[in-house]
Amino acid sequence: MKHHHAPGEIIWDAYRVARLRALHAKKHLSFDAIAAQLSAEWGMEVSKNSCIGKARRMGLPKRPPKVFRGDKRKRAVTLVAPVVPEAVPCVLPRWKVMTPERPAPGERITLLQLTDNKCHWPHGDRTPYLFCGAPTAGKVYCAYHTGISCGRMVREGVRA
Repeated sequence: MKHHHAPGEIIWDAYRVARLRALHAKKHLSFDAIAAQLSAEWGMEVSKNSCIGKARRMGLPKRPPKVFRGDKRKRAVTLVAPVVPEAVPCVLPRWKVMTPERPAPGERITLLQLTDNKCHWPHGDRTPYLFCGAPTAGKVYCAYHTGISCGRMVREGVRA
């Protein structure tokens, strides 16, 4: 029974295998160059991957990886002034800056009264929905509730 090949499929007969082996022996040729050479000789499209696959199946040694040597074109050099990093003051976590005292229960506020400078810690899960409302210096929680959310107060034995 005869094996049928798909159109454009390479039939690796003894001559073609020997030609691939000979070109592979030339260390300066890449698989791209080998595929281009075989395509020109045989008058058919031979891909780089087909050459690599056949070489692997034949047990030929692998090629050393290509080393990128950079762009060899000359480029205009533009001098740029060095960037001087801006001095940023050290910022302590807000629970070290603010006193972590428990806010007074009378300061609780509604959702409509919340602002960026008031603590968003919820109190209860039923209406009316109330929040802590203690000052926060622009943060989400006050120092006390930040400590709870980070686990600091629980580790020190203080609970909300």
